[in-house]
Amino acid sequence: MKQQLCDQTAWRSSVGIERNRGFAGLGEFIPRKEIFSSAFAIPWRGLATARQVKMDFYMSSPGLIAEKYRPPPPPLPFFQRWFTRQGWRLKKKYLMDMLKTAYCLAKLRKKHKGYNQKVFYREATDLYKEINKLSAAGDLGKLRRLVTEHFFSVIKNQIKQRQAAYSRVHWEMVGQIKLMRTLQGRLIGIDRKDLDNAFVQITLRIQSNQIFAAYDKNNNIIKGDLEKPLLVEDIWIFEKHLTRPDSTWRLCGQLNF
Repeated sequence: MKQQLCDQTAWRSSVGIERNRGFAGLGEFIPRKEIFSSAFAIPWRGLATARQVKMDFYMSSPGLIAEKYRPPPPPLPFFQRWFTRQGWRLKKKYLMDMLKTAYCLAKLRKKHKGYNQKVFYREATDLYKEINKLSAAGDLGKLRRLVTEHFFSVIKNQIKQRQAAYSRVHWEMVGQIKLMRTLQGRLIGIDRKDLDNAFVQITLRIQSNQIFAAYDKNNNIIKGDLEKPLLVEDIWIFEKHLTRPDSTWRLCGQLNF
């Protein structure tokens, strides 16, 4: 899917009022705006001057994935790993990926003082269960607040396709999450130097035992089995605004391999 990046330009009007203007090329998110200060002072001499009015436009989501996770290739033999150009290229890429993730998580810890991996994994687990449950029920109203604007349109199409094939579906997770692992972390924003409009995206690998069953209009199971849990692996990308204290984690993408 072709997606356009967002642009943000700053301009100064003829009356000296400074504004920031942001817009989205695909309409996948709706920029909102806050006016932090708006005041005009008139000196005693009667000469009216306008004080600066600062308007901060921020995105609810960038509407795209910063960098899609790519699983590492099969390991090379010892000689190729250490004595070929290909081997050193792979080593360099692996090191750069580690540094990017470390930098992203360091920024997240700095901006959100209460962040730690244990708390994040607990929130991600709750989101994983809730989103799967609501998706199976086709509850778009509640799903809208748990996913980004762009991914909401994706999941809505998935639900429509499923509802066209089945009368209803049943989903449940058996036991606890078997495996949750951070694959990578990335920062995305309009300006690399402006962290006030940056987002953090963390890609997780999630394994769990699940029960799935699809029914026809006569209430007969035509796919899945209520008695046989399946080991399911998902790769989900969670997103959060880096600096806004009221922001929450939301699902912004899923990857299939």
